[in-house]
Parts: sequence; C-alpha cells; structure tokens
Amino acid sequence: MNNKTIFEEWWGQFLSPWTHLSFTFYFLGFVVAIGGVGIYPSLFRLLSEKGDFWGVSENVITYSIALIMPACVQVLLSVFRTDNKVSLVLCSLLLFCVLPLVITWLSYTFDLPILCFVLLLLSWFVWVVANHDNADLFDETFNEKVRKESKKNHGKKWD
Repeated sequence: MNNKTIFEEWWGQFLSPWTHLSFTFYFLGFVVAIGGVGIYPSLFRLLSEKGDFWGVSENVITYSIALIMPACVQVLLSVFRTDNKVSLVLCSLLLFCVLPLVITWLSYTFDLPILCFVLLLLSWFVWVVANHDNADLFDETFNEKVRKESKKNHGKKWD
C-alpha cells in the first residue's frame, strides 16, 4: 500500500508531464493562450484605460471555472487508479468544486478582484493533474507505437 497522501500524489502528477515537450506546448499554447482568449478583450480595455480590473477579473473567473469543472470530473474518474480513494473524492469535491465557488463569492462580496488569480492558478493545477497521463498529449512516433504494440501482442511467439 502506498503511504503517500492525496496531496503528495497530486503534486507528483503535476510535476510528471513537464518532461514531455508536446505536453508543455499544448498546455501553454492551447489551454493558456487560446483557451484564455476571452480574457484578452477586457485586458486590452484595462490597458487602454477604457475598462476596469473587474472586467478582467470576471473573465478570469469564467475561464477558470470552465477549465476546472471538467478537469475535476477527470480527477474524480481516476478514483480506481489511486490508493487514496476517499481522500481523492472528498478533497476533489472540496478543493475543485466548493473552493472555486467560495473564491468567486469572496471576490464579489468583499470586492477583492485579485482573488481571481488564485482561482486561475488552481484551475491550471487541476487541469495538469487531470491530464498528466493523457497519452494523446505526448509525442510518440507512429513507428515506436507500432513496434511496441507488435512486440506486446505478436512478438511473444517470435522470441
């Protein structure tokens, strides 16, 4: 049995995919740059002094919640691949479902638009944890894949 806590497991999952350049490019290019396109207009308005920070904050909150909820579902579906089943479910629901709503509520109630960036970092963290083992985001040449599958399925009788 594994003695790691769910937080240690998530931290390891967060650190593991960065060795794959394709994962890093996908995350930075598609998740951050293209996924955050909805934030850019309010950011431009803020920089041109025609908008305020609340416009940026609201768009960051929307982007973050849209990113975090499907990632949370993926994390919850990984319950069968962990030793920390109860911790995974409880901590995922609290940190990735309830906490974003609390941060959003605190932002509006106490007029703290800067809290949106805590939510943004949390959503990126959850996305990486949810996709840390997504083989579709890792480079593997067609020949390597065919060779590995051939050896696994057919090569047993050839050796």
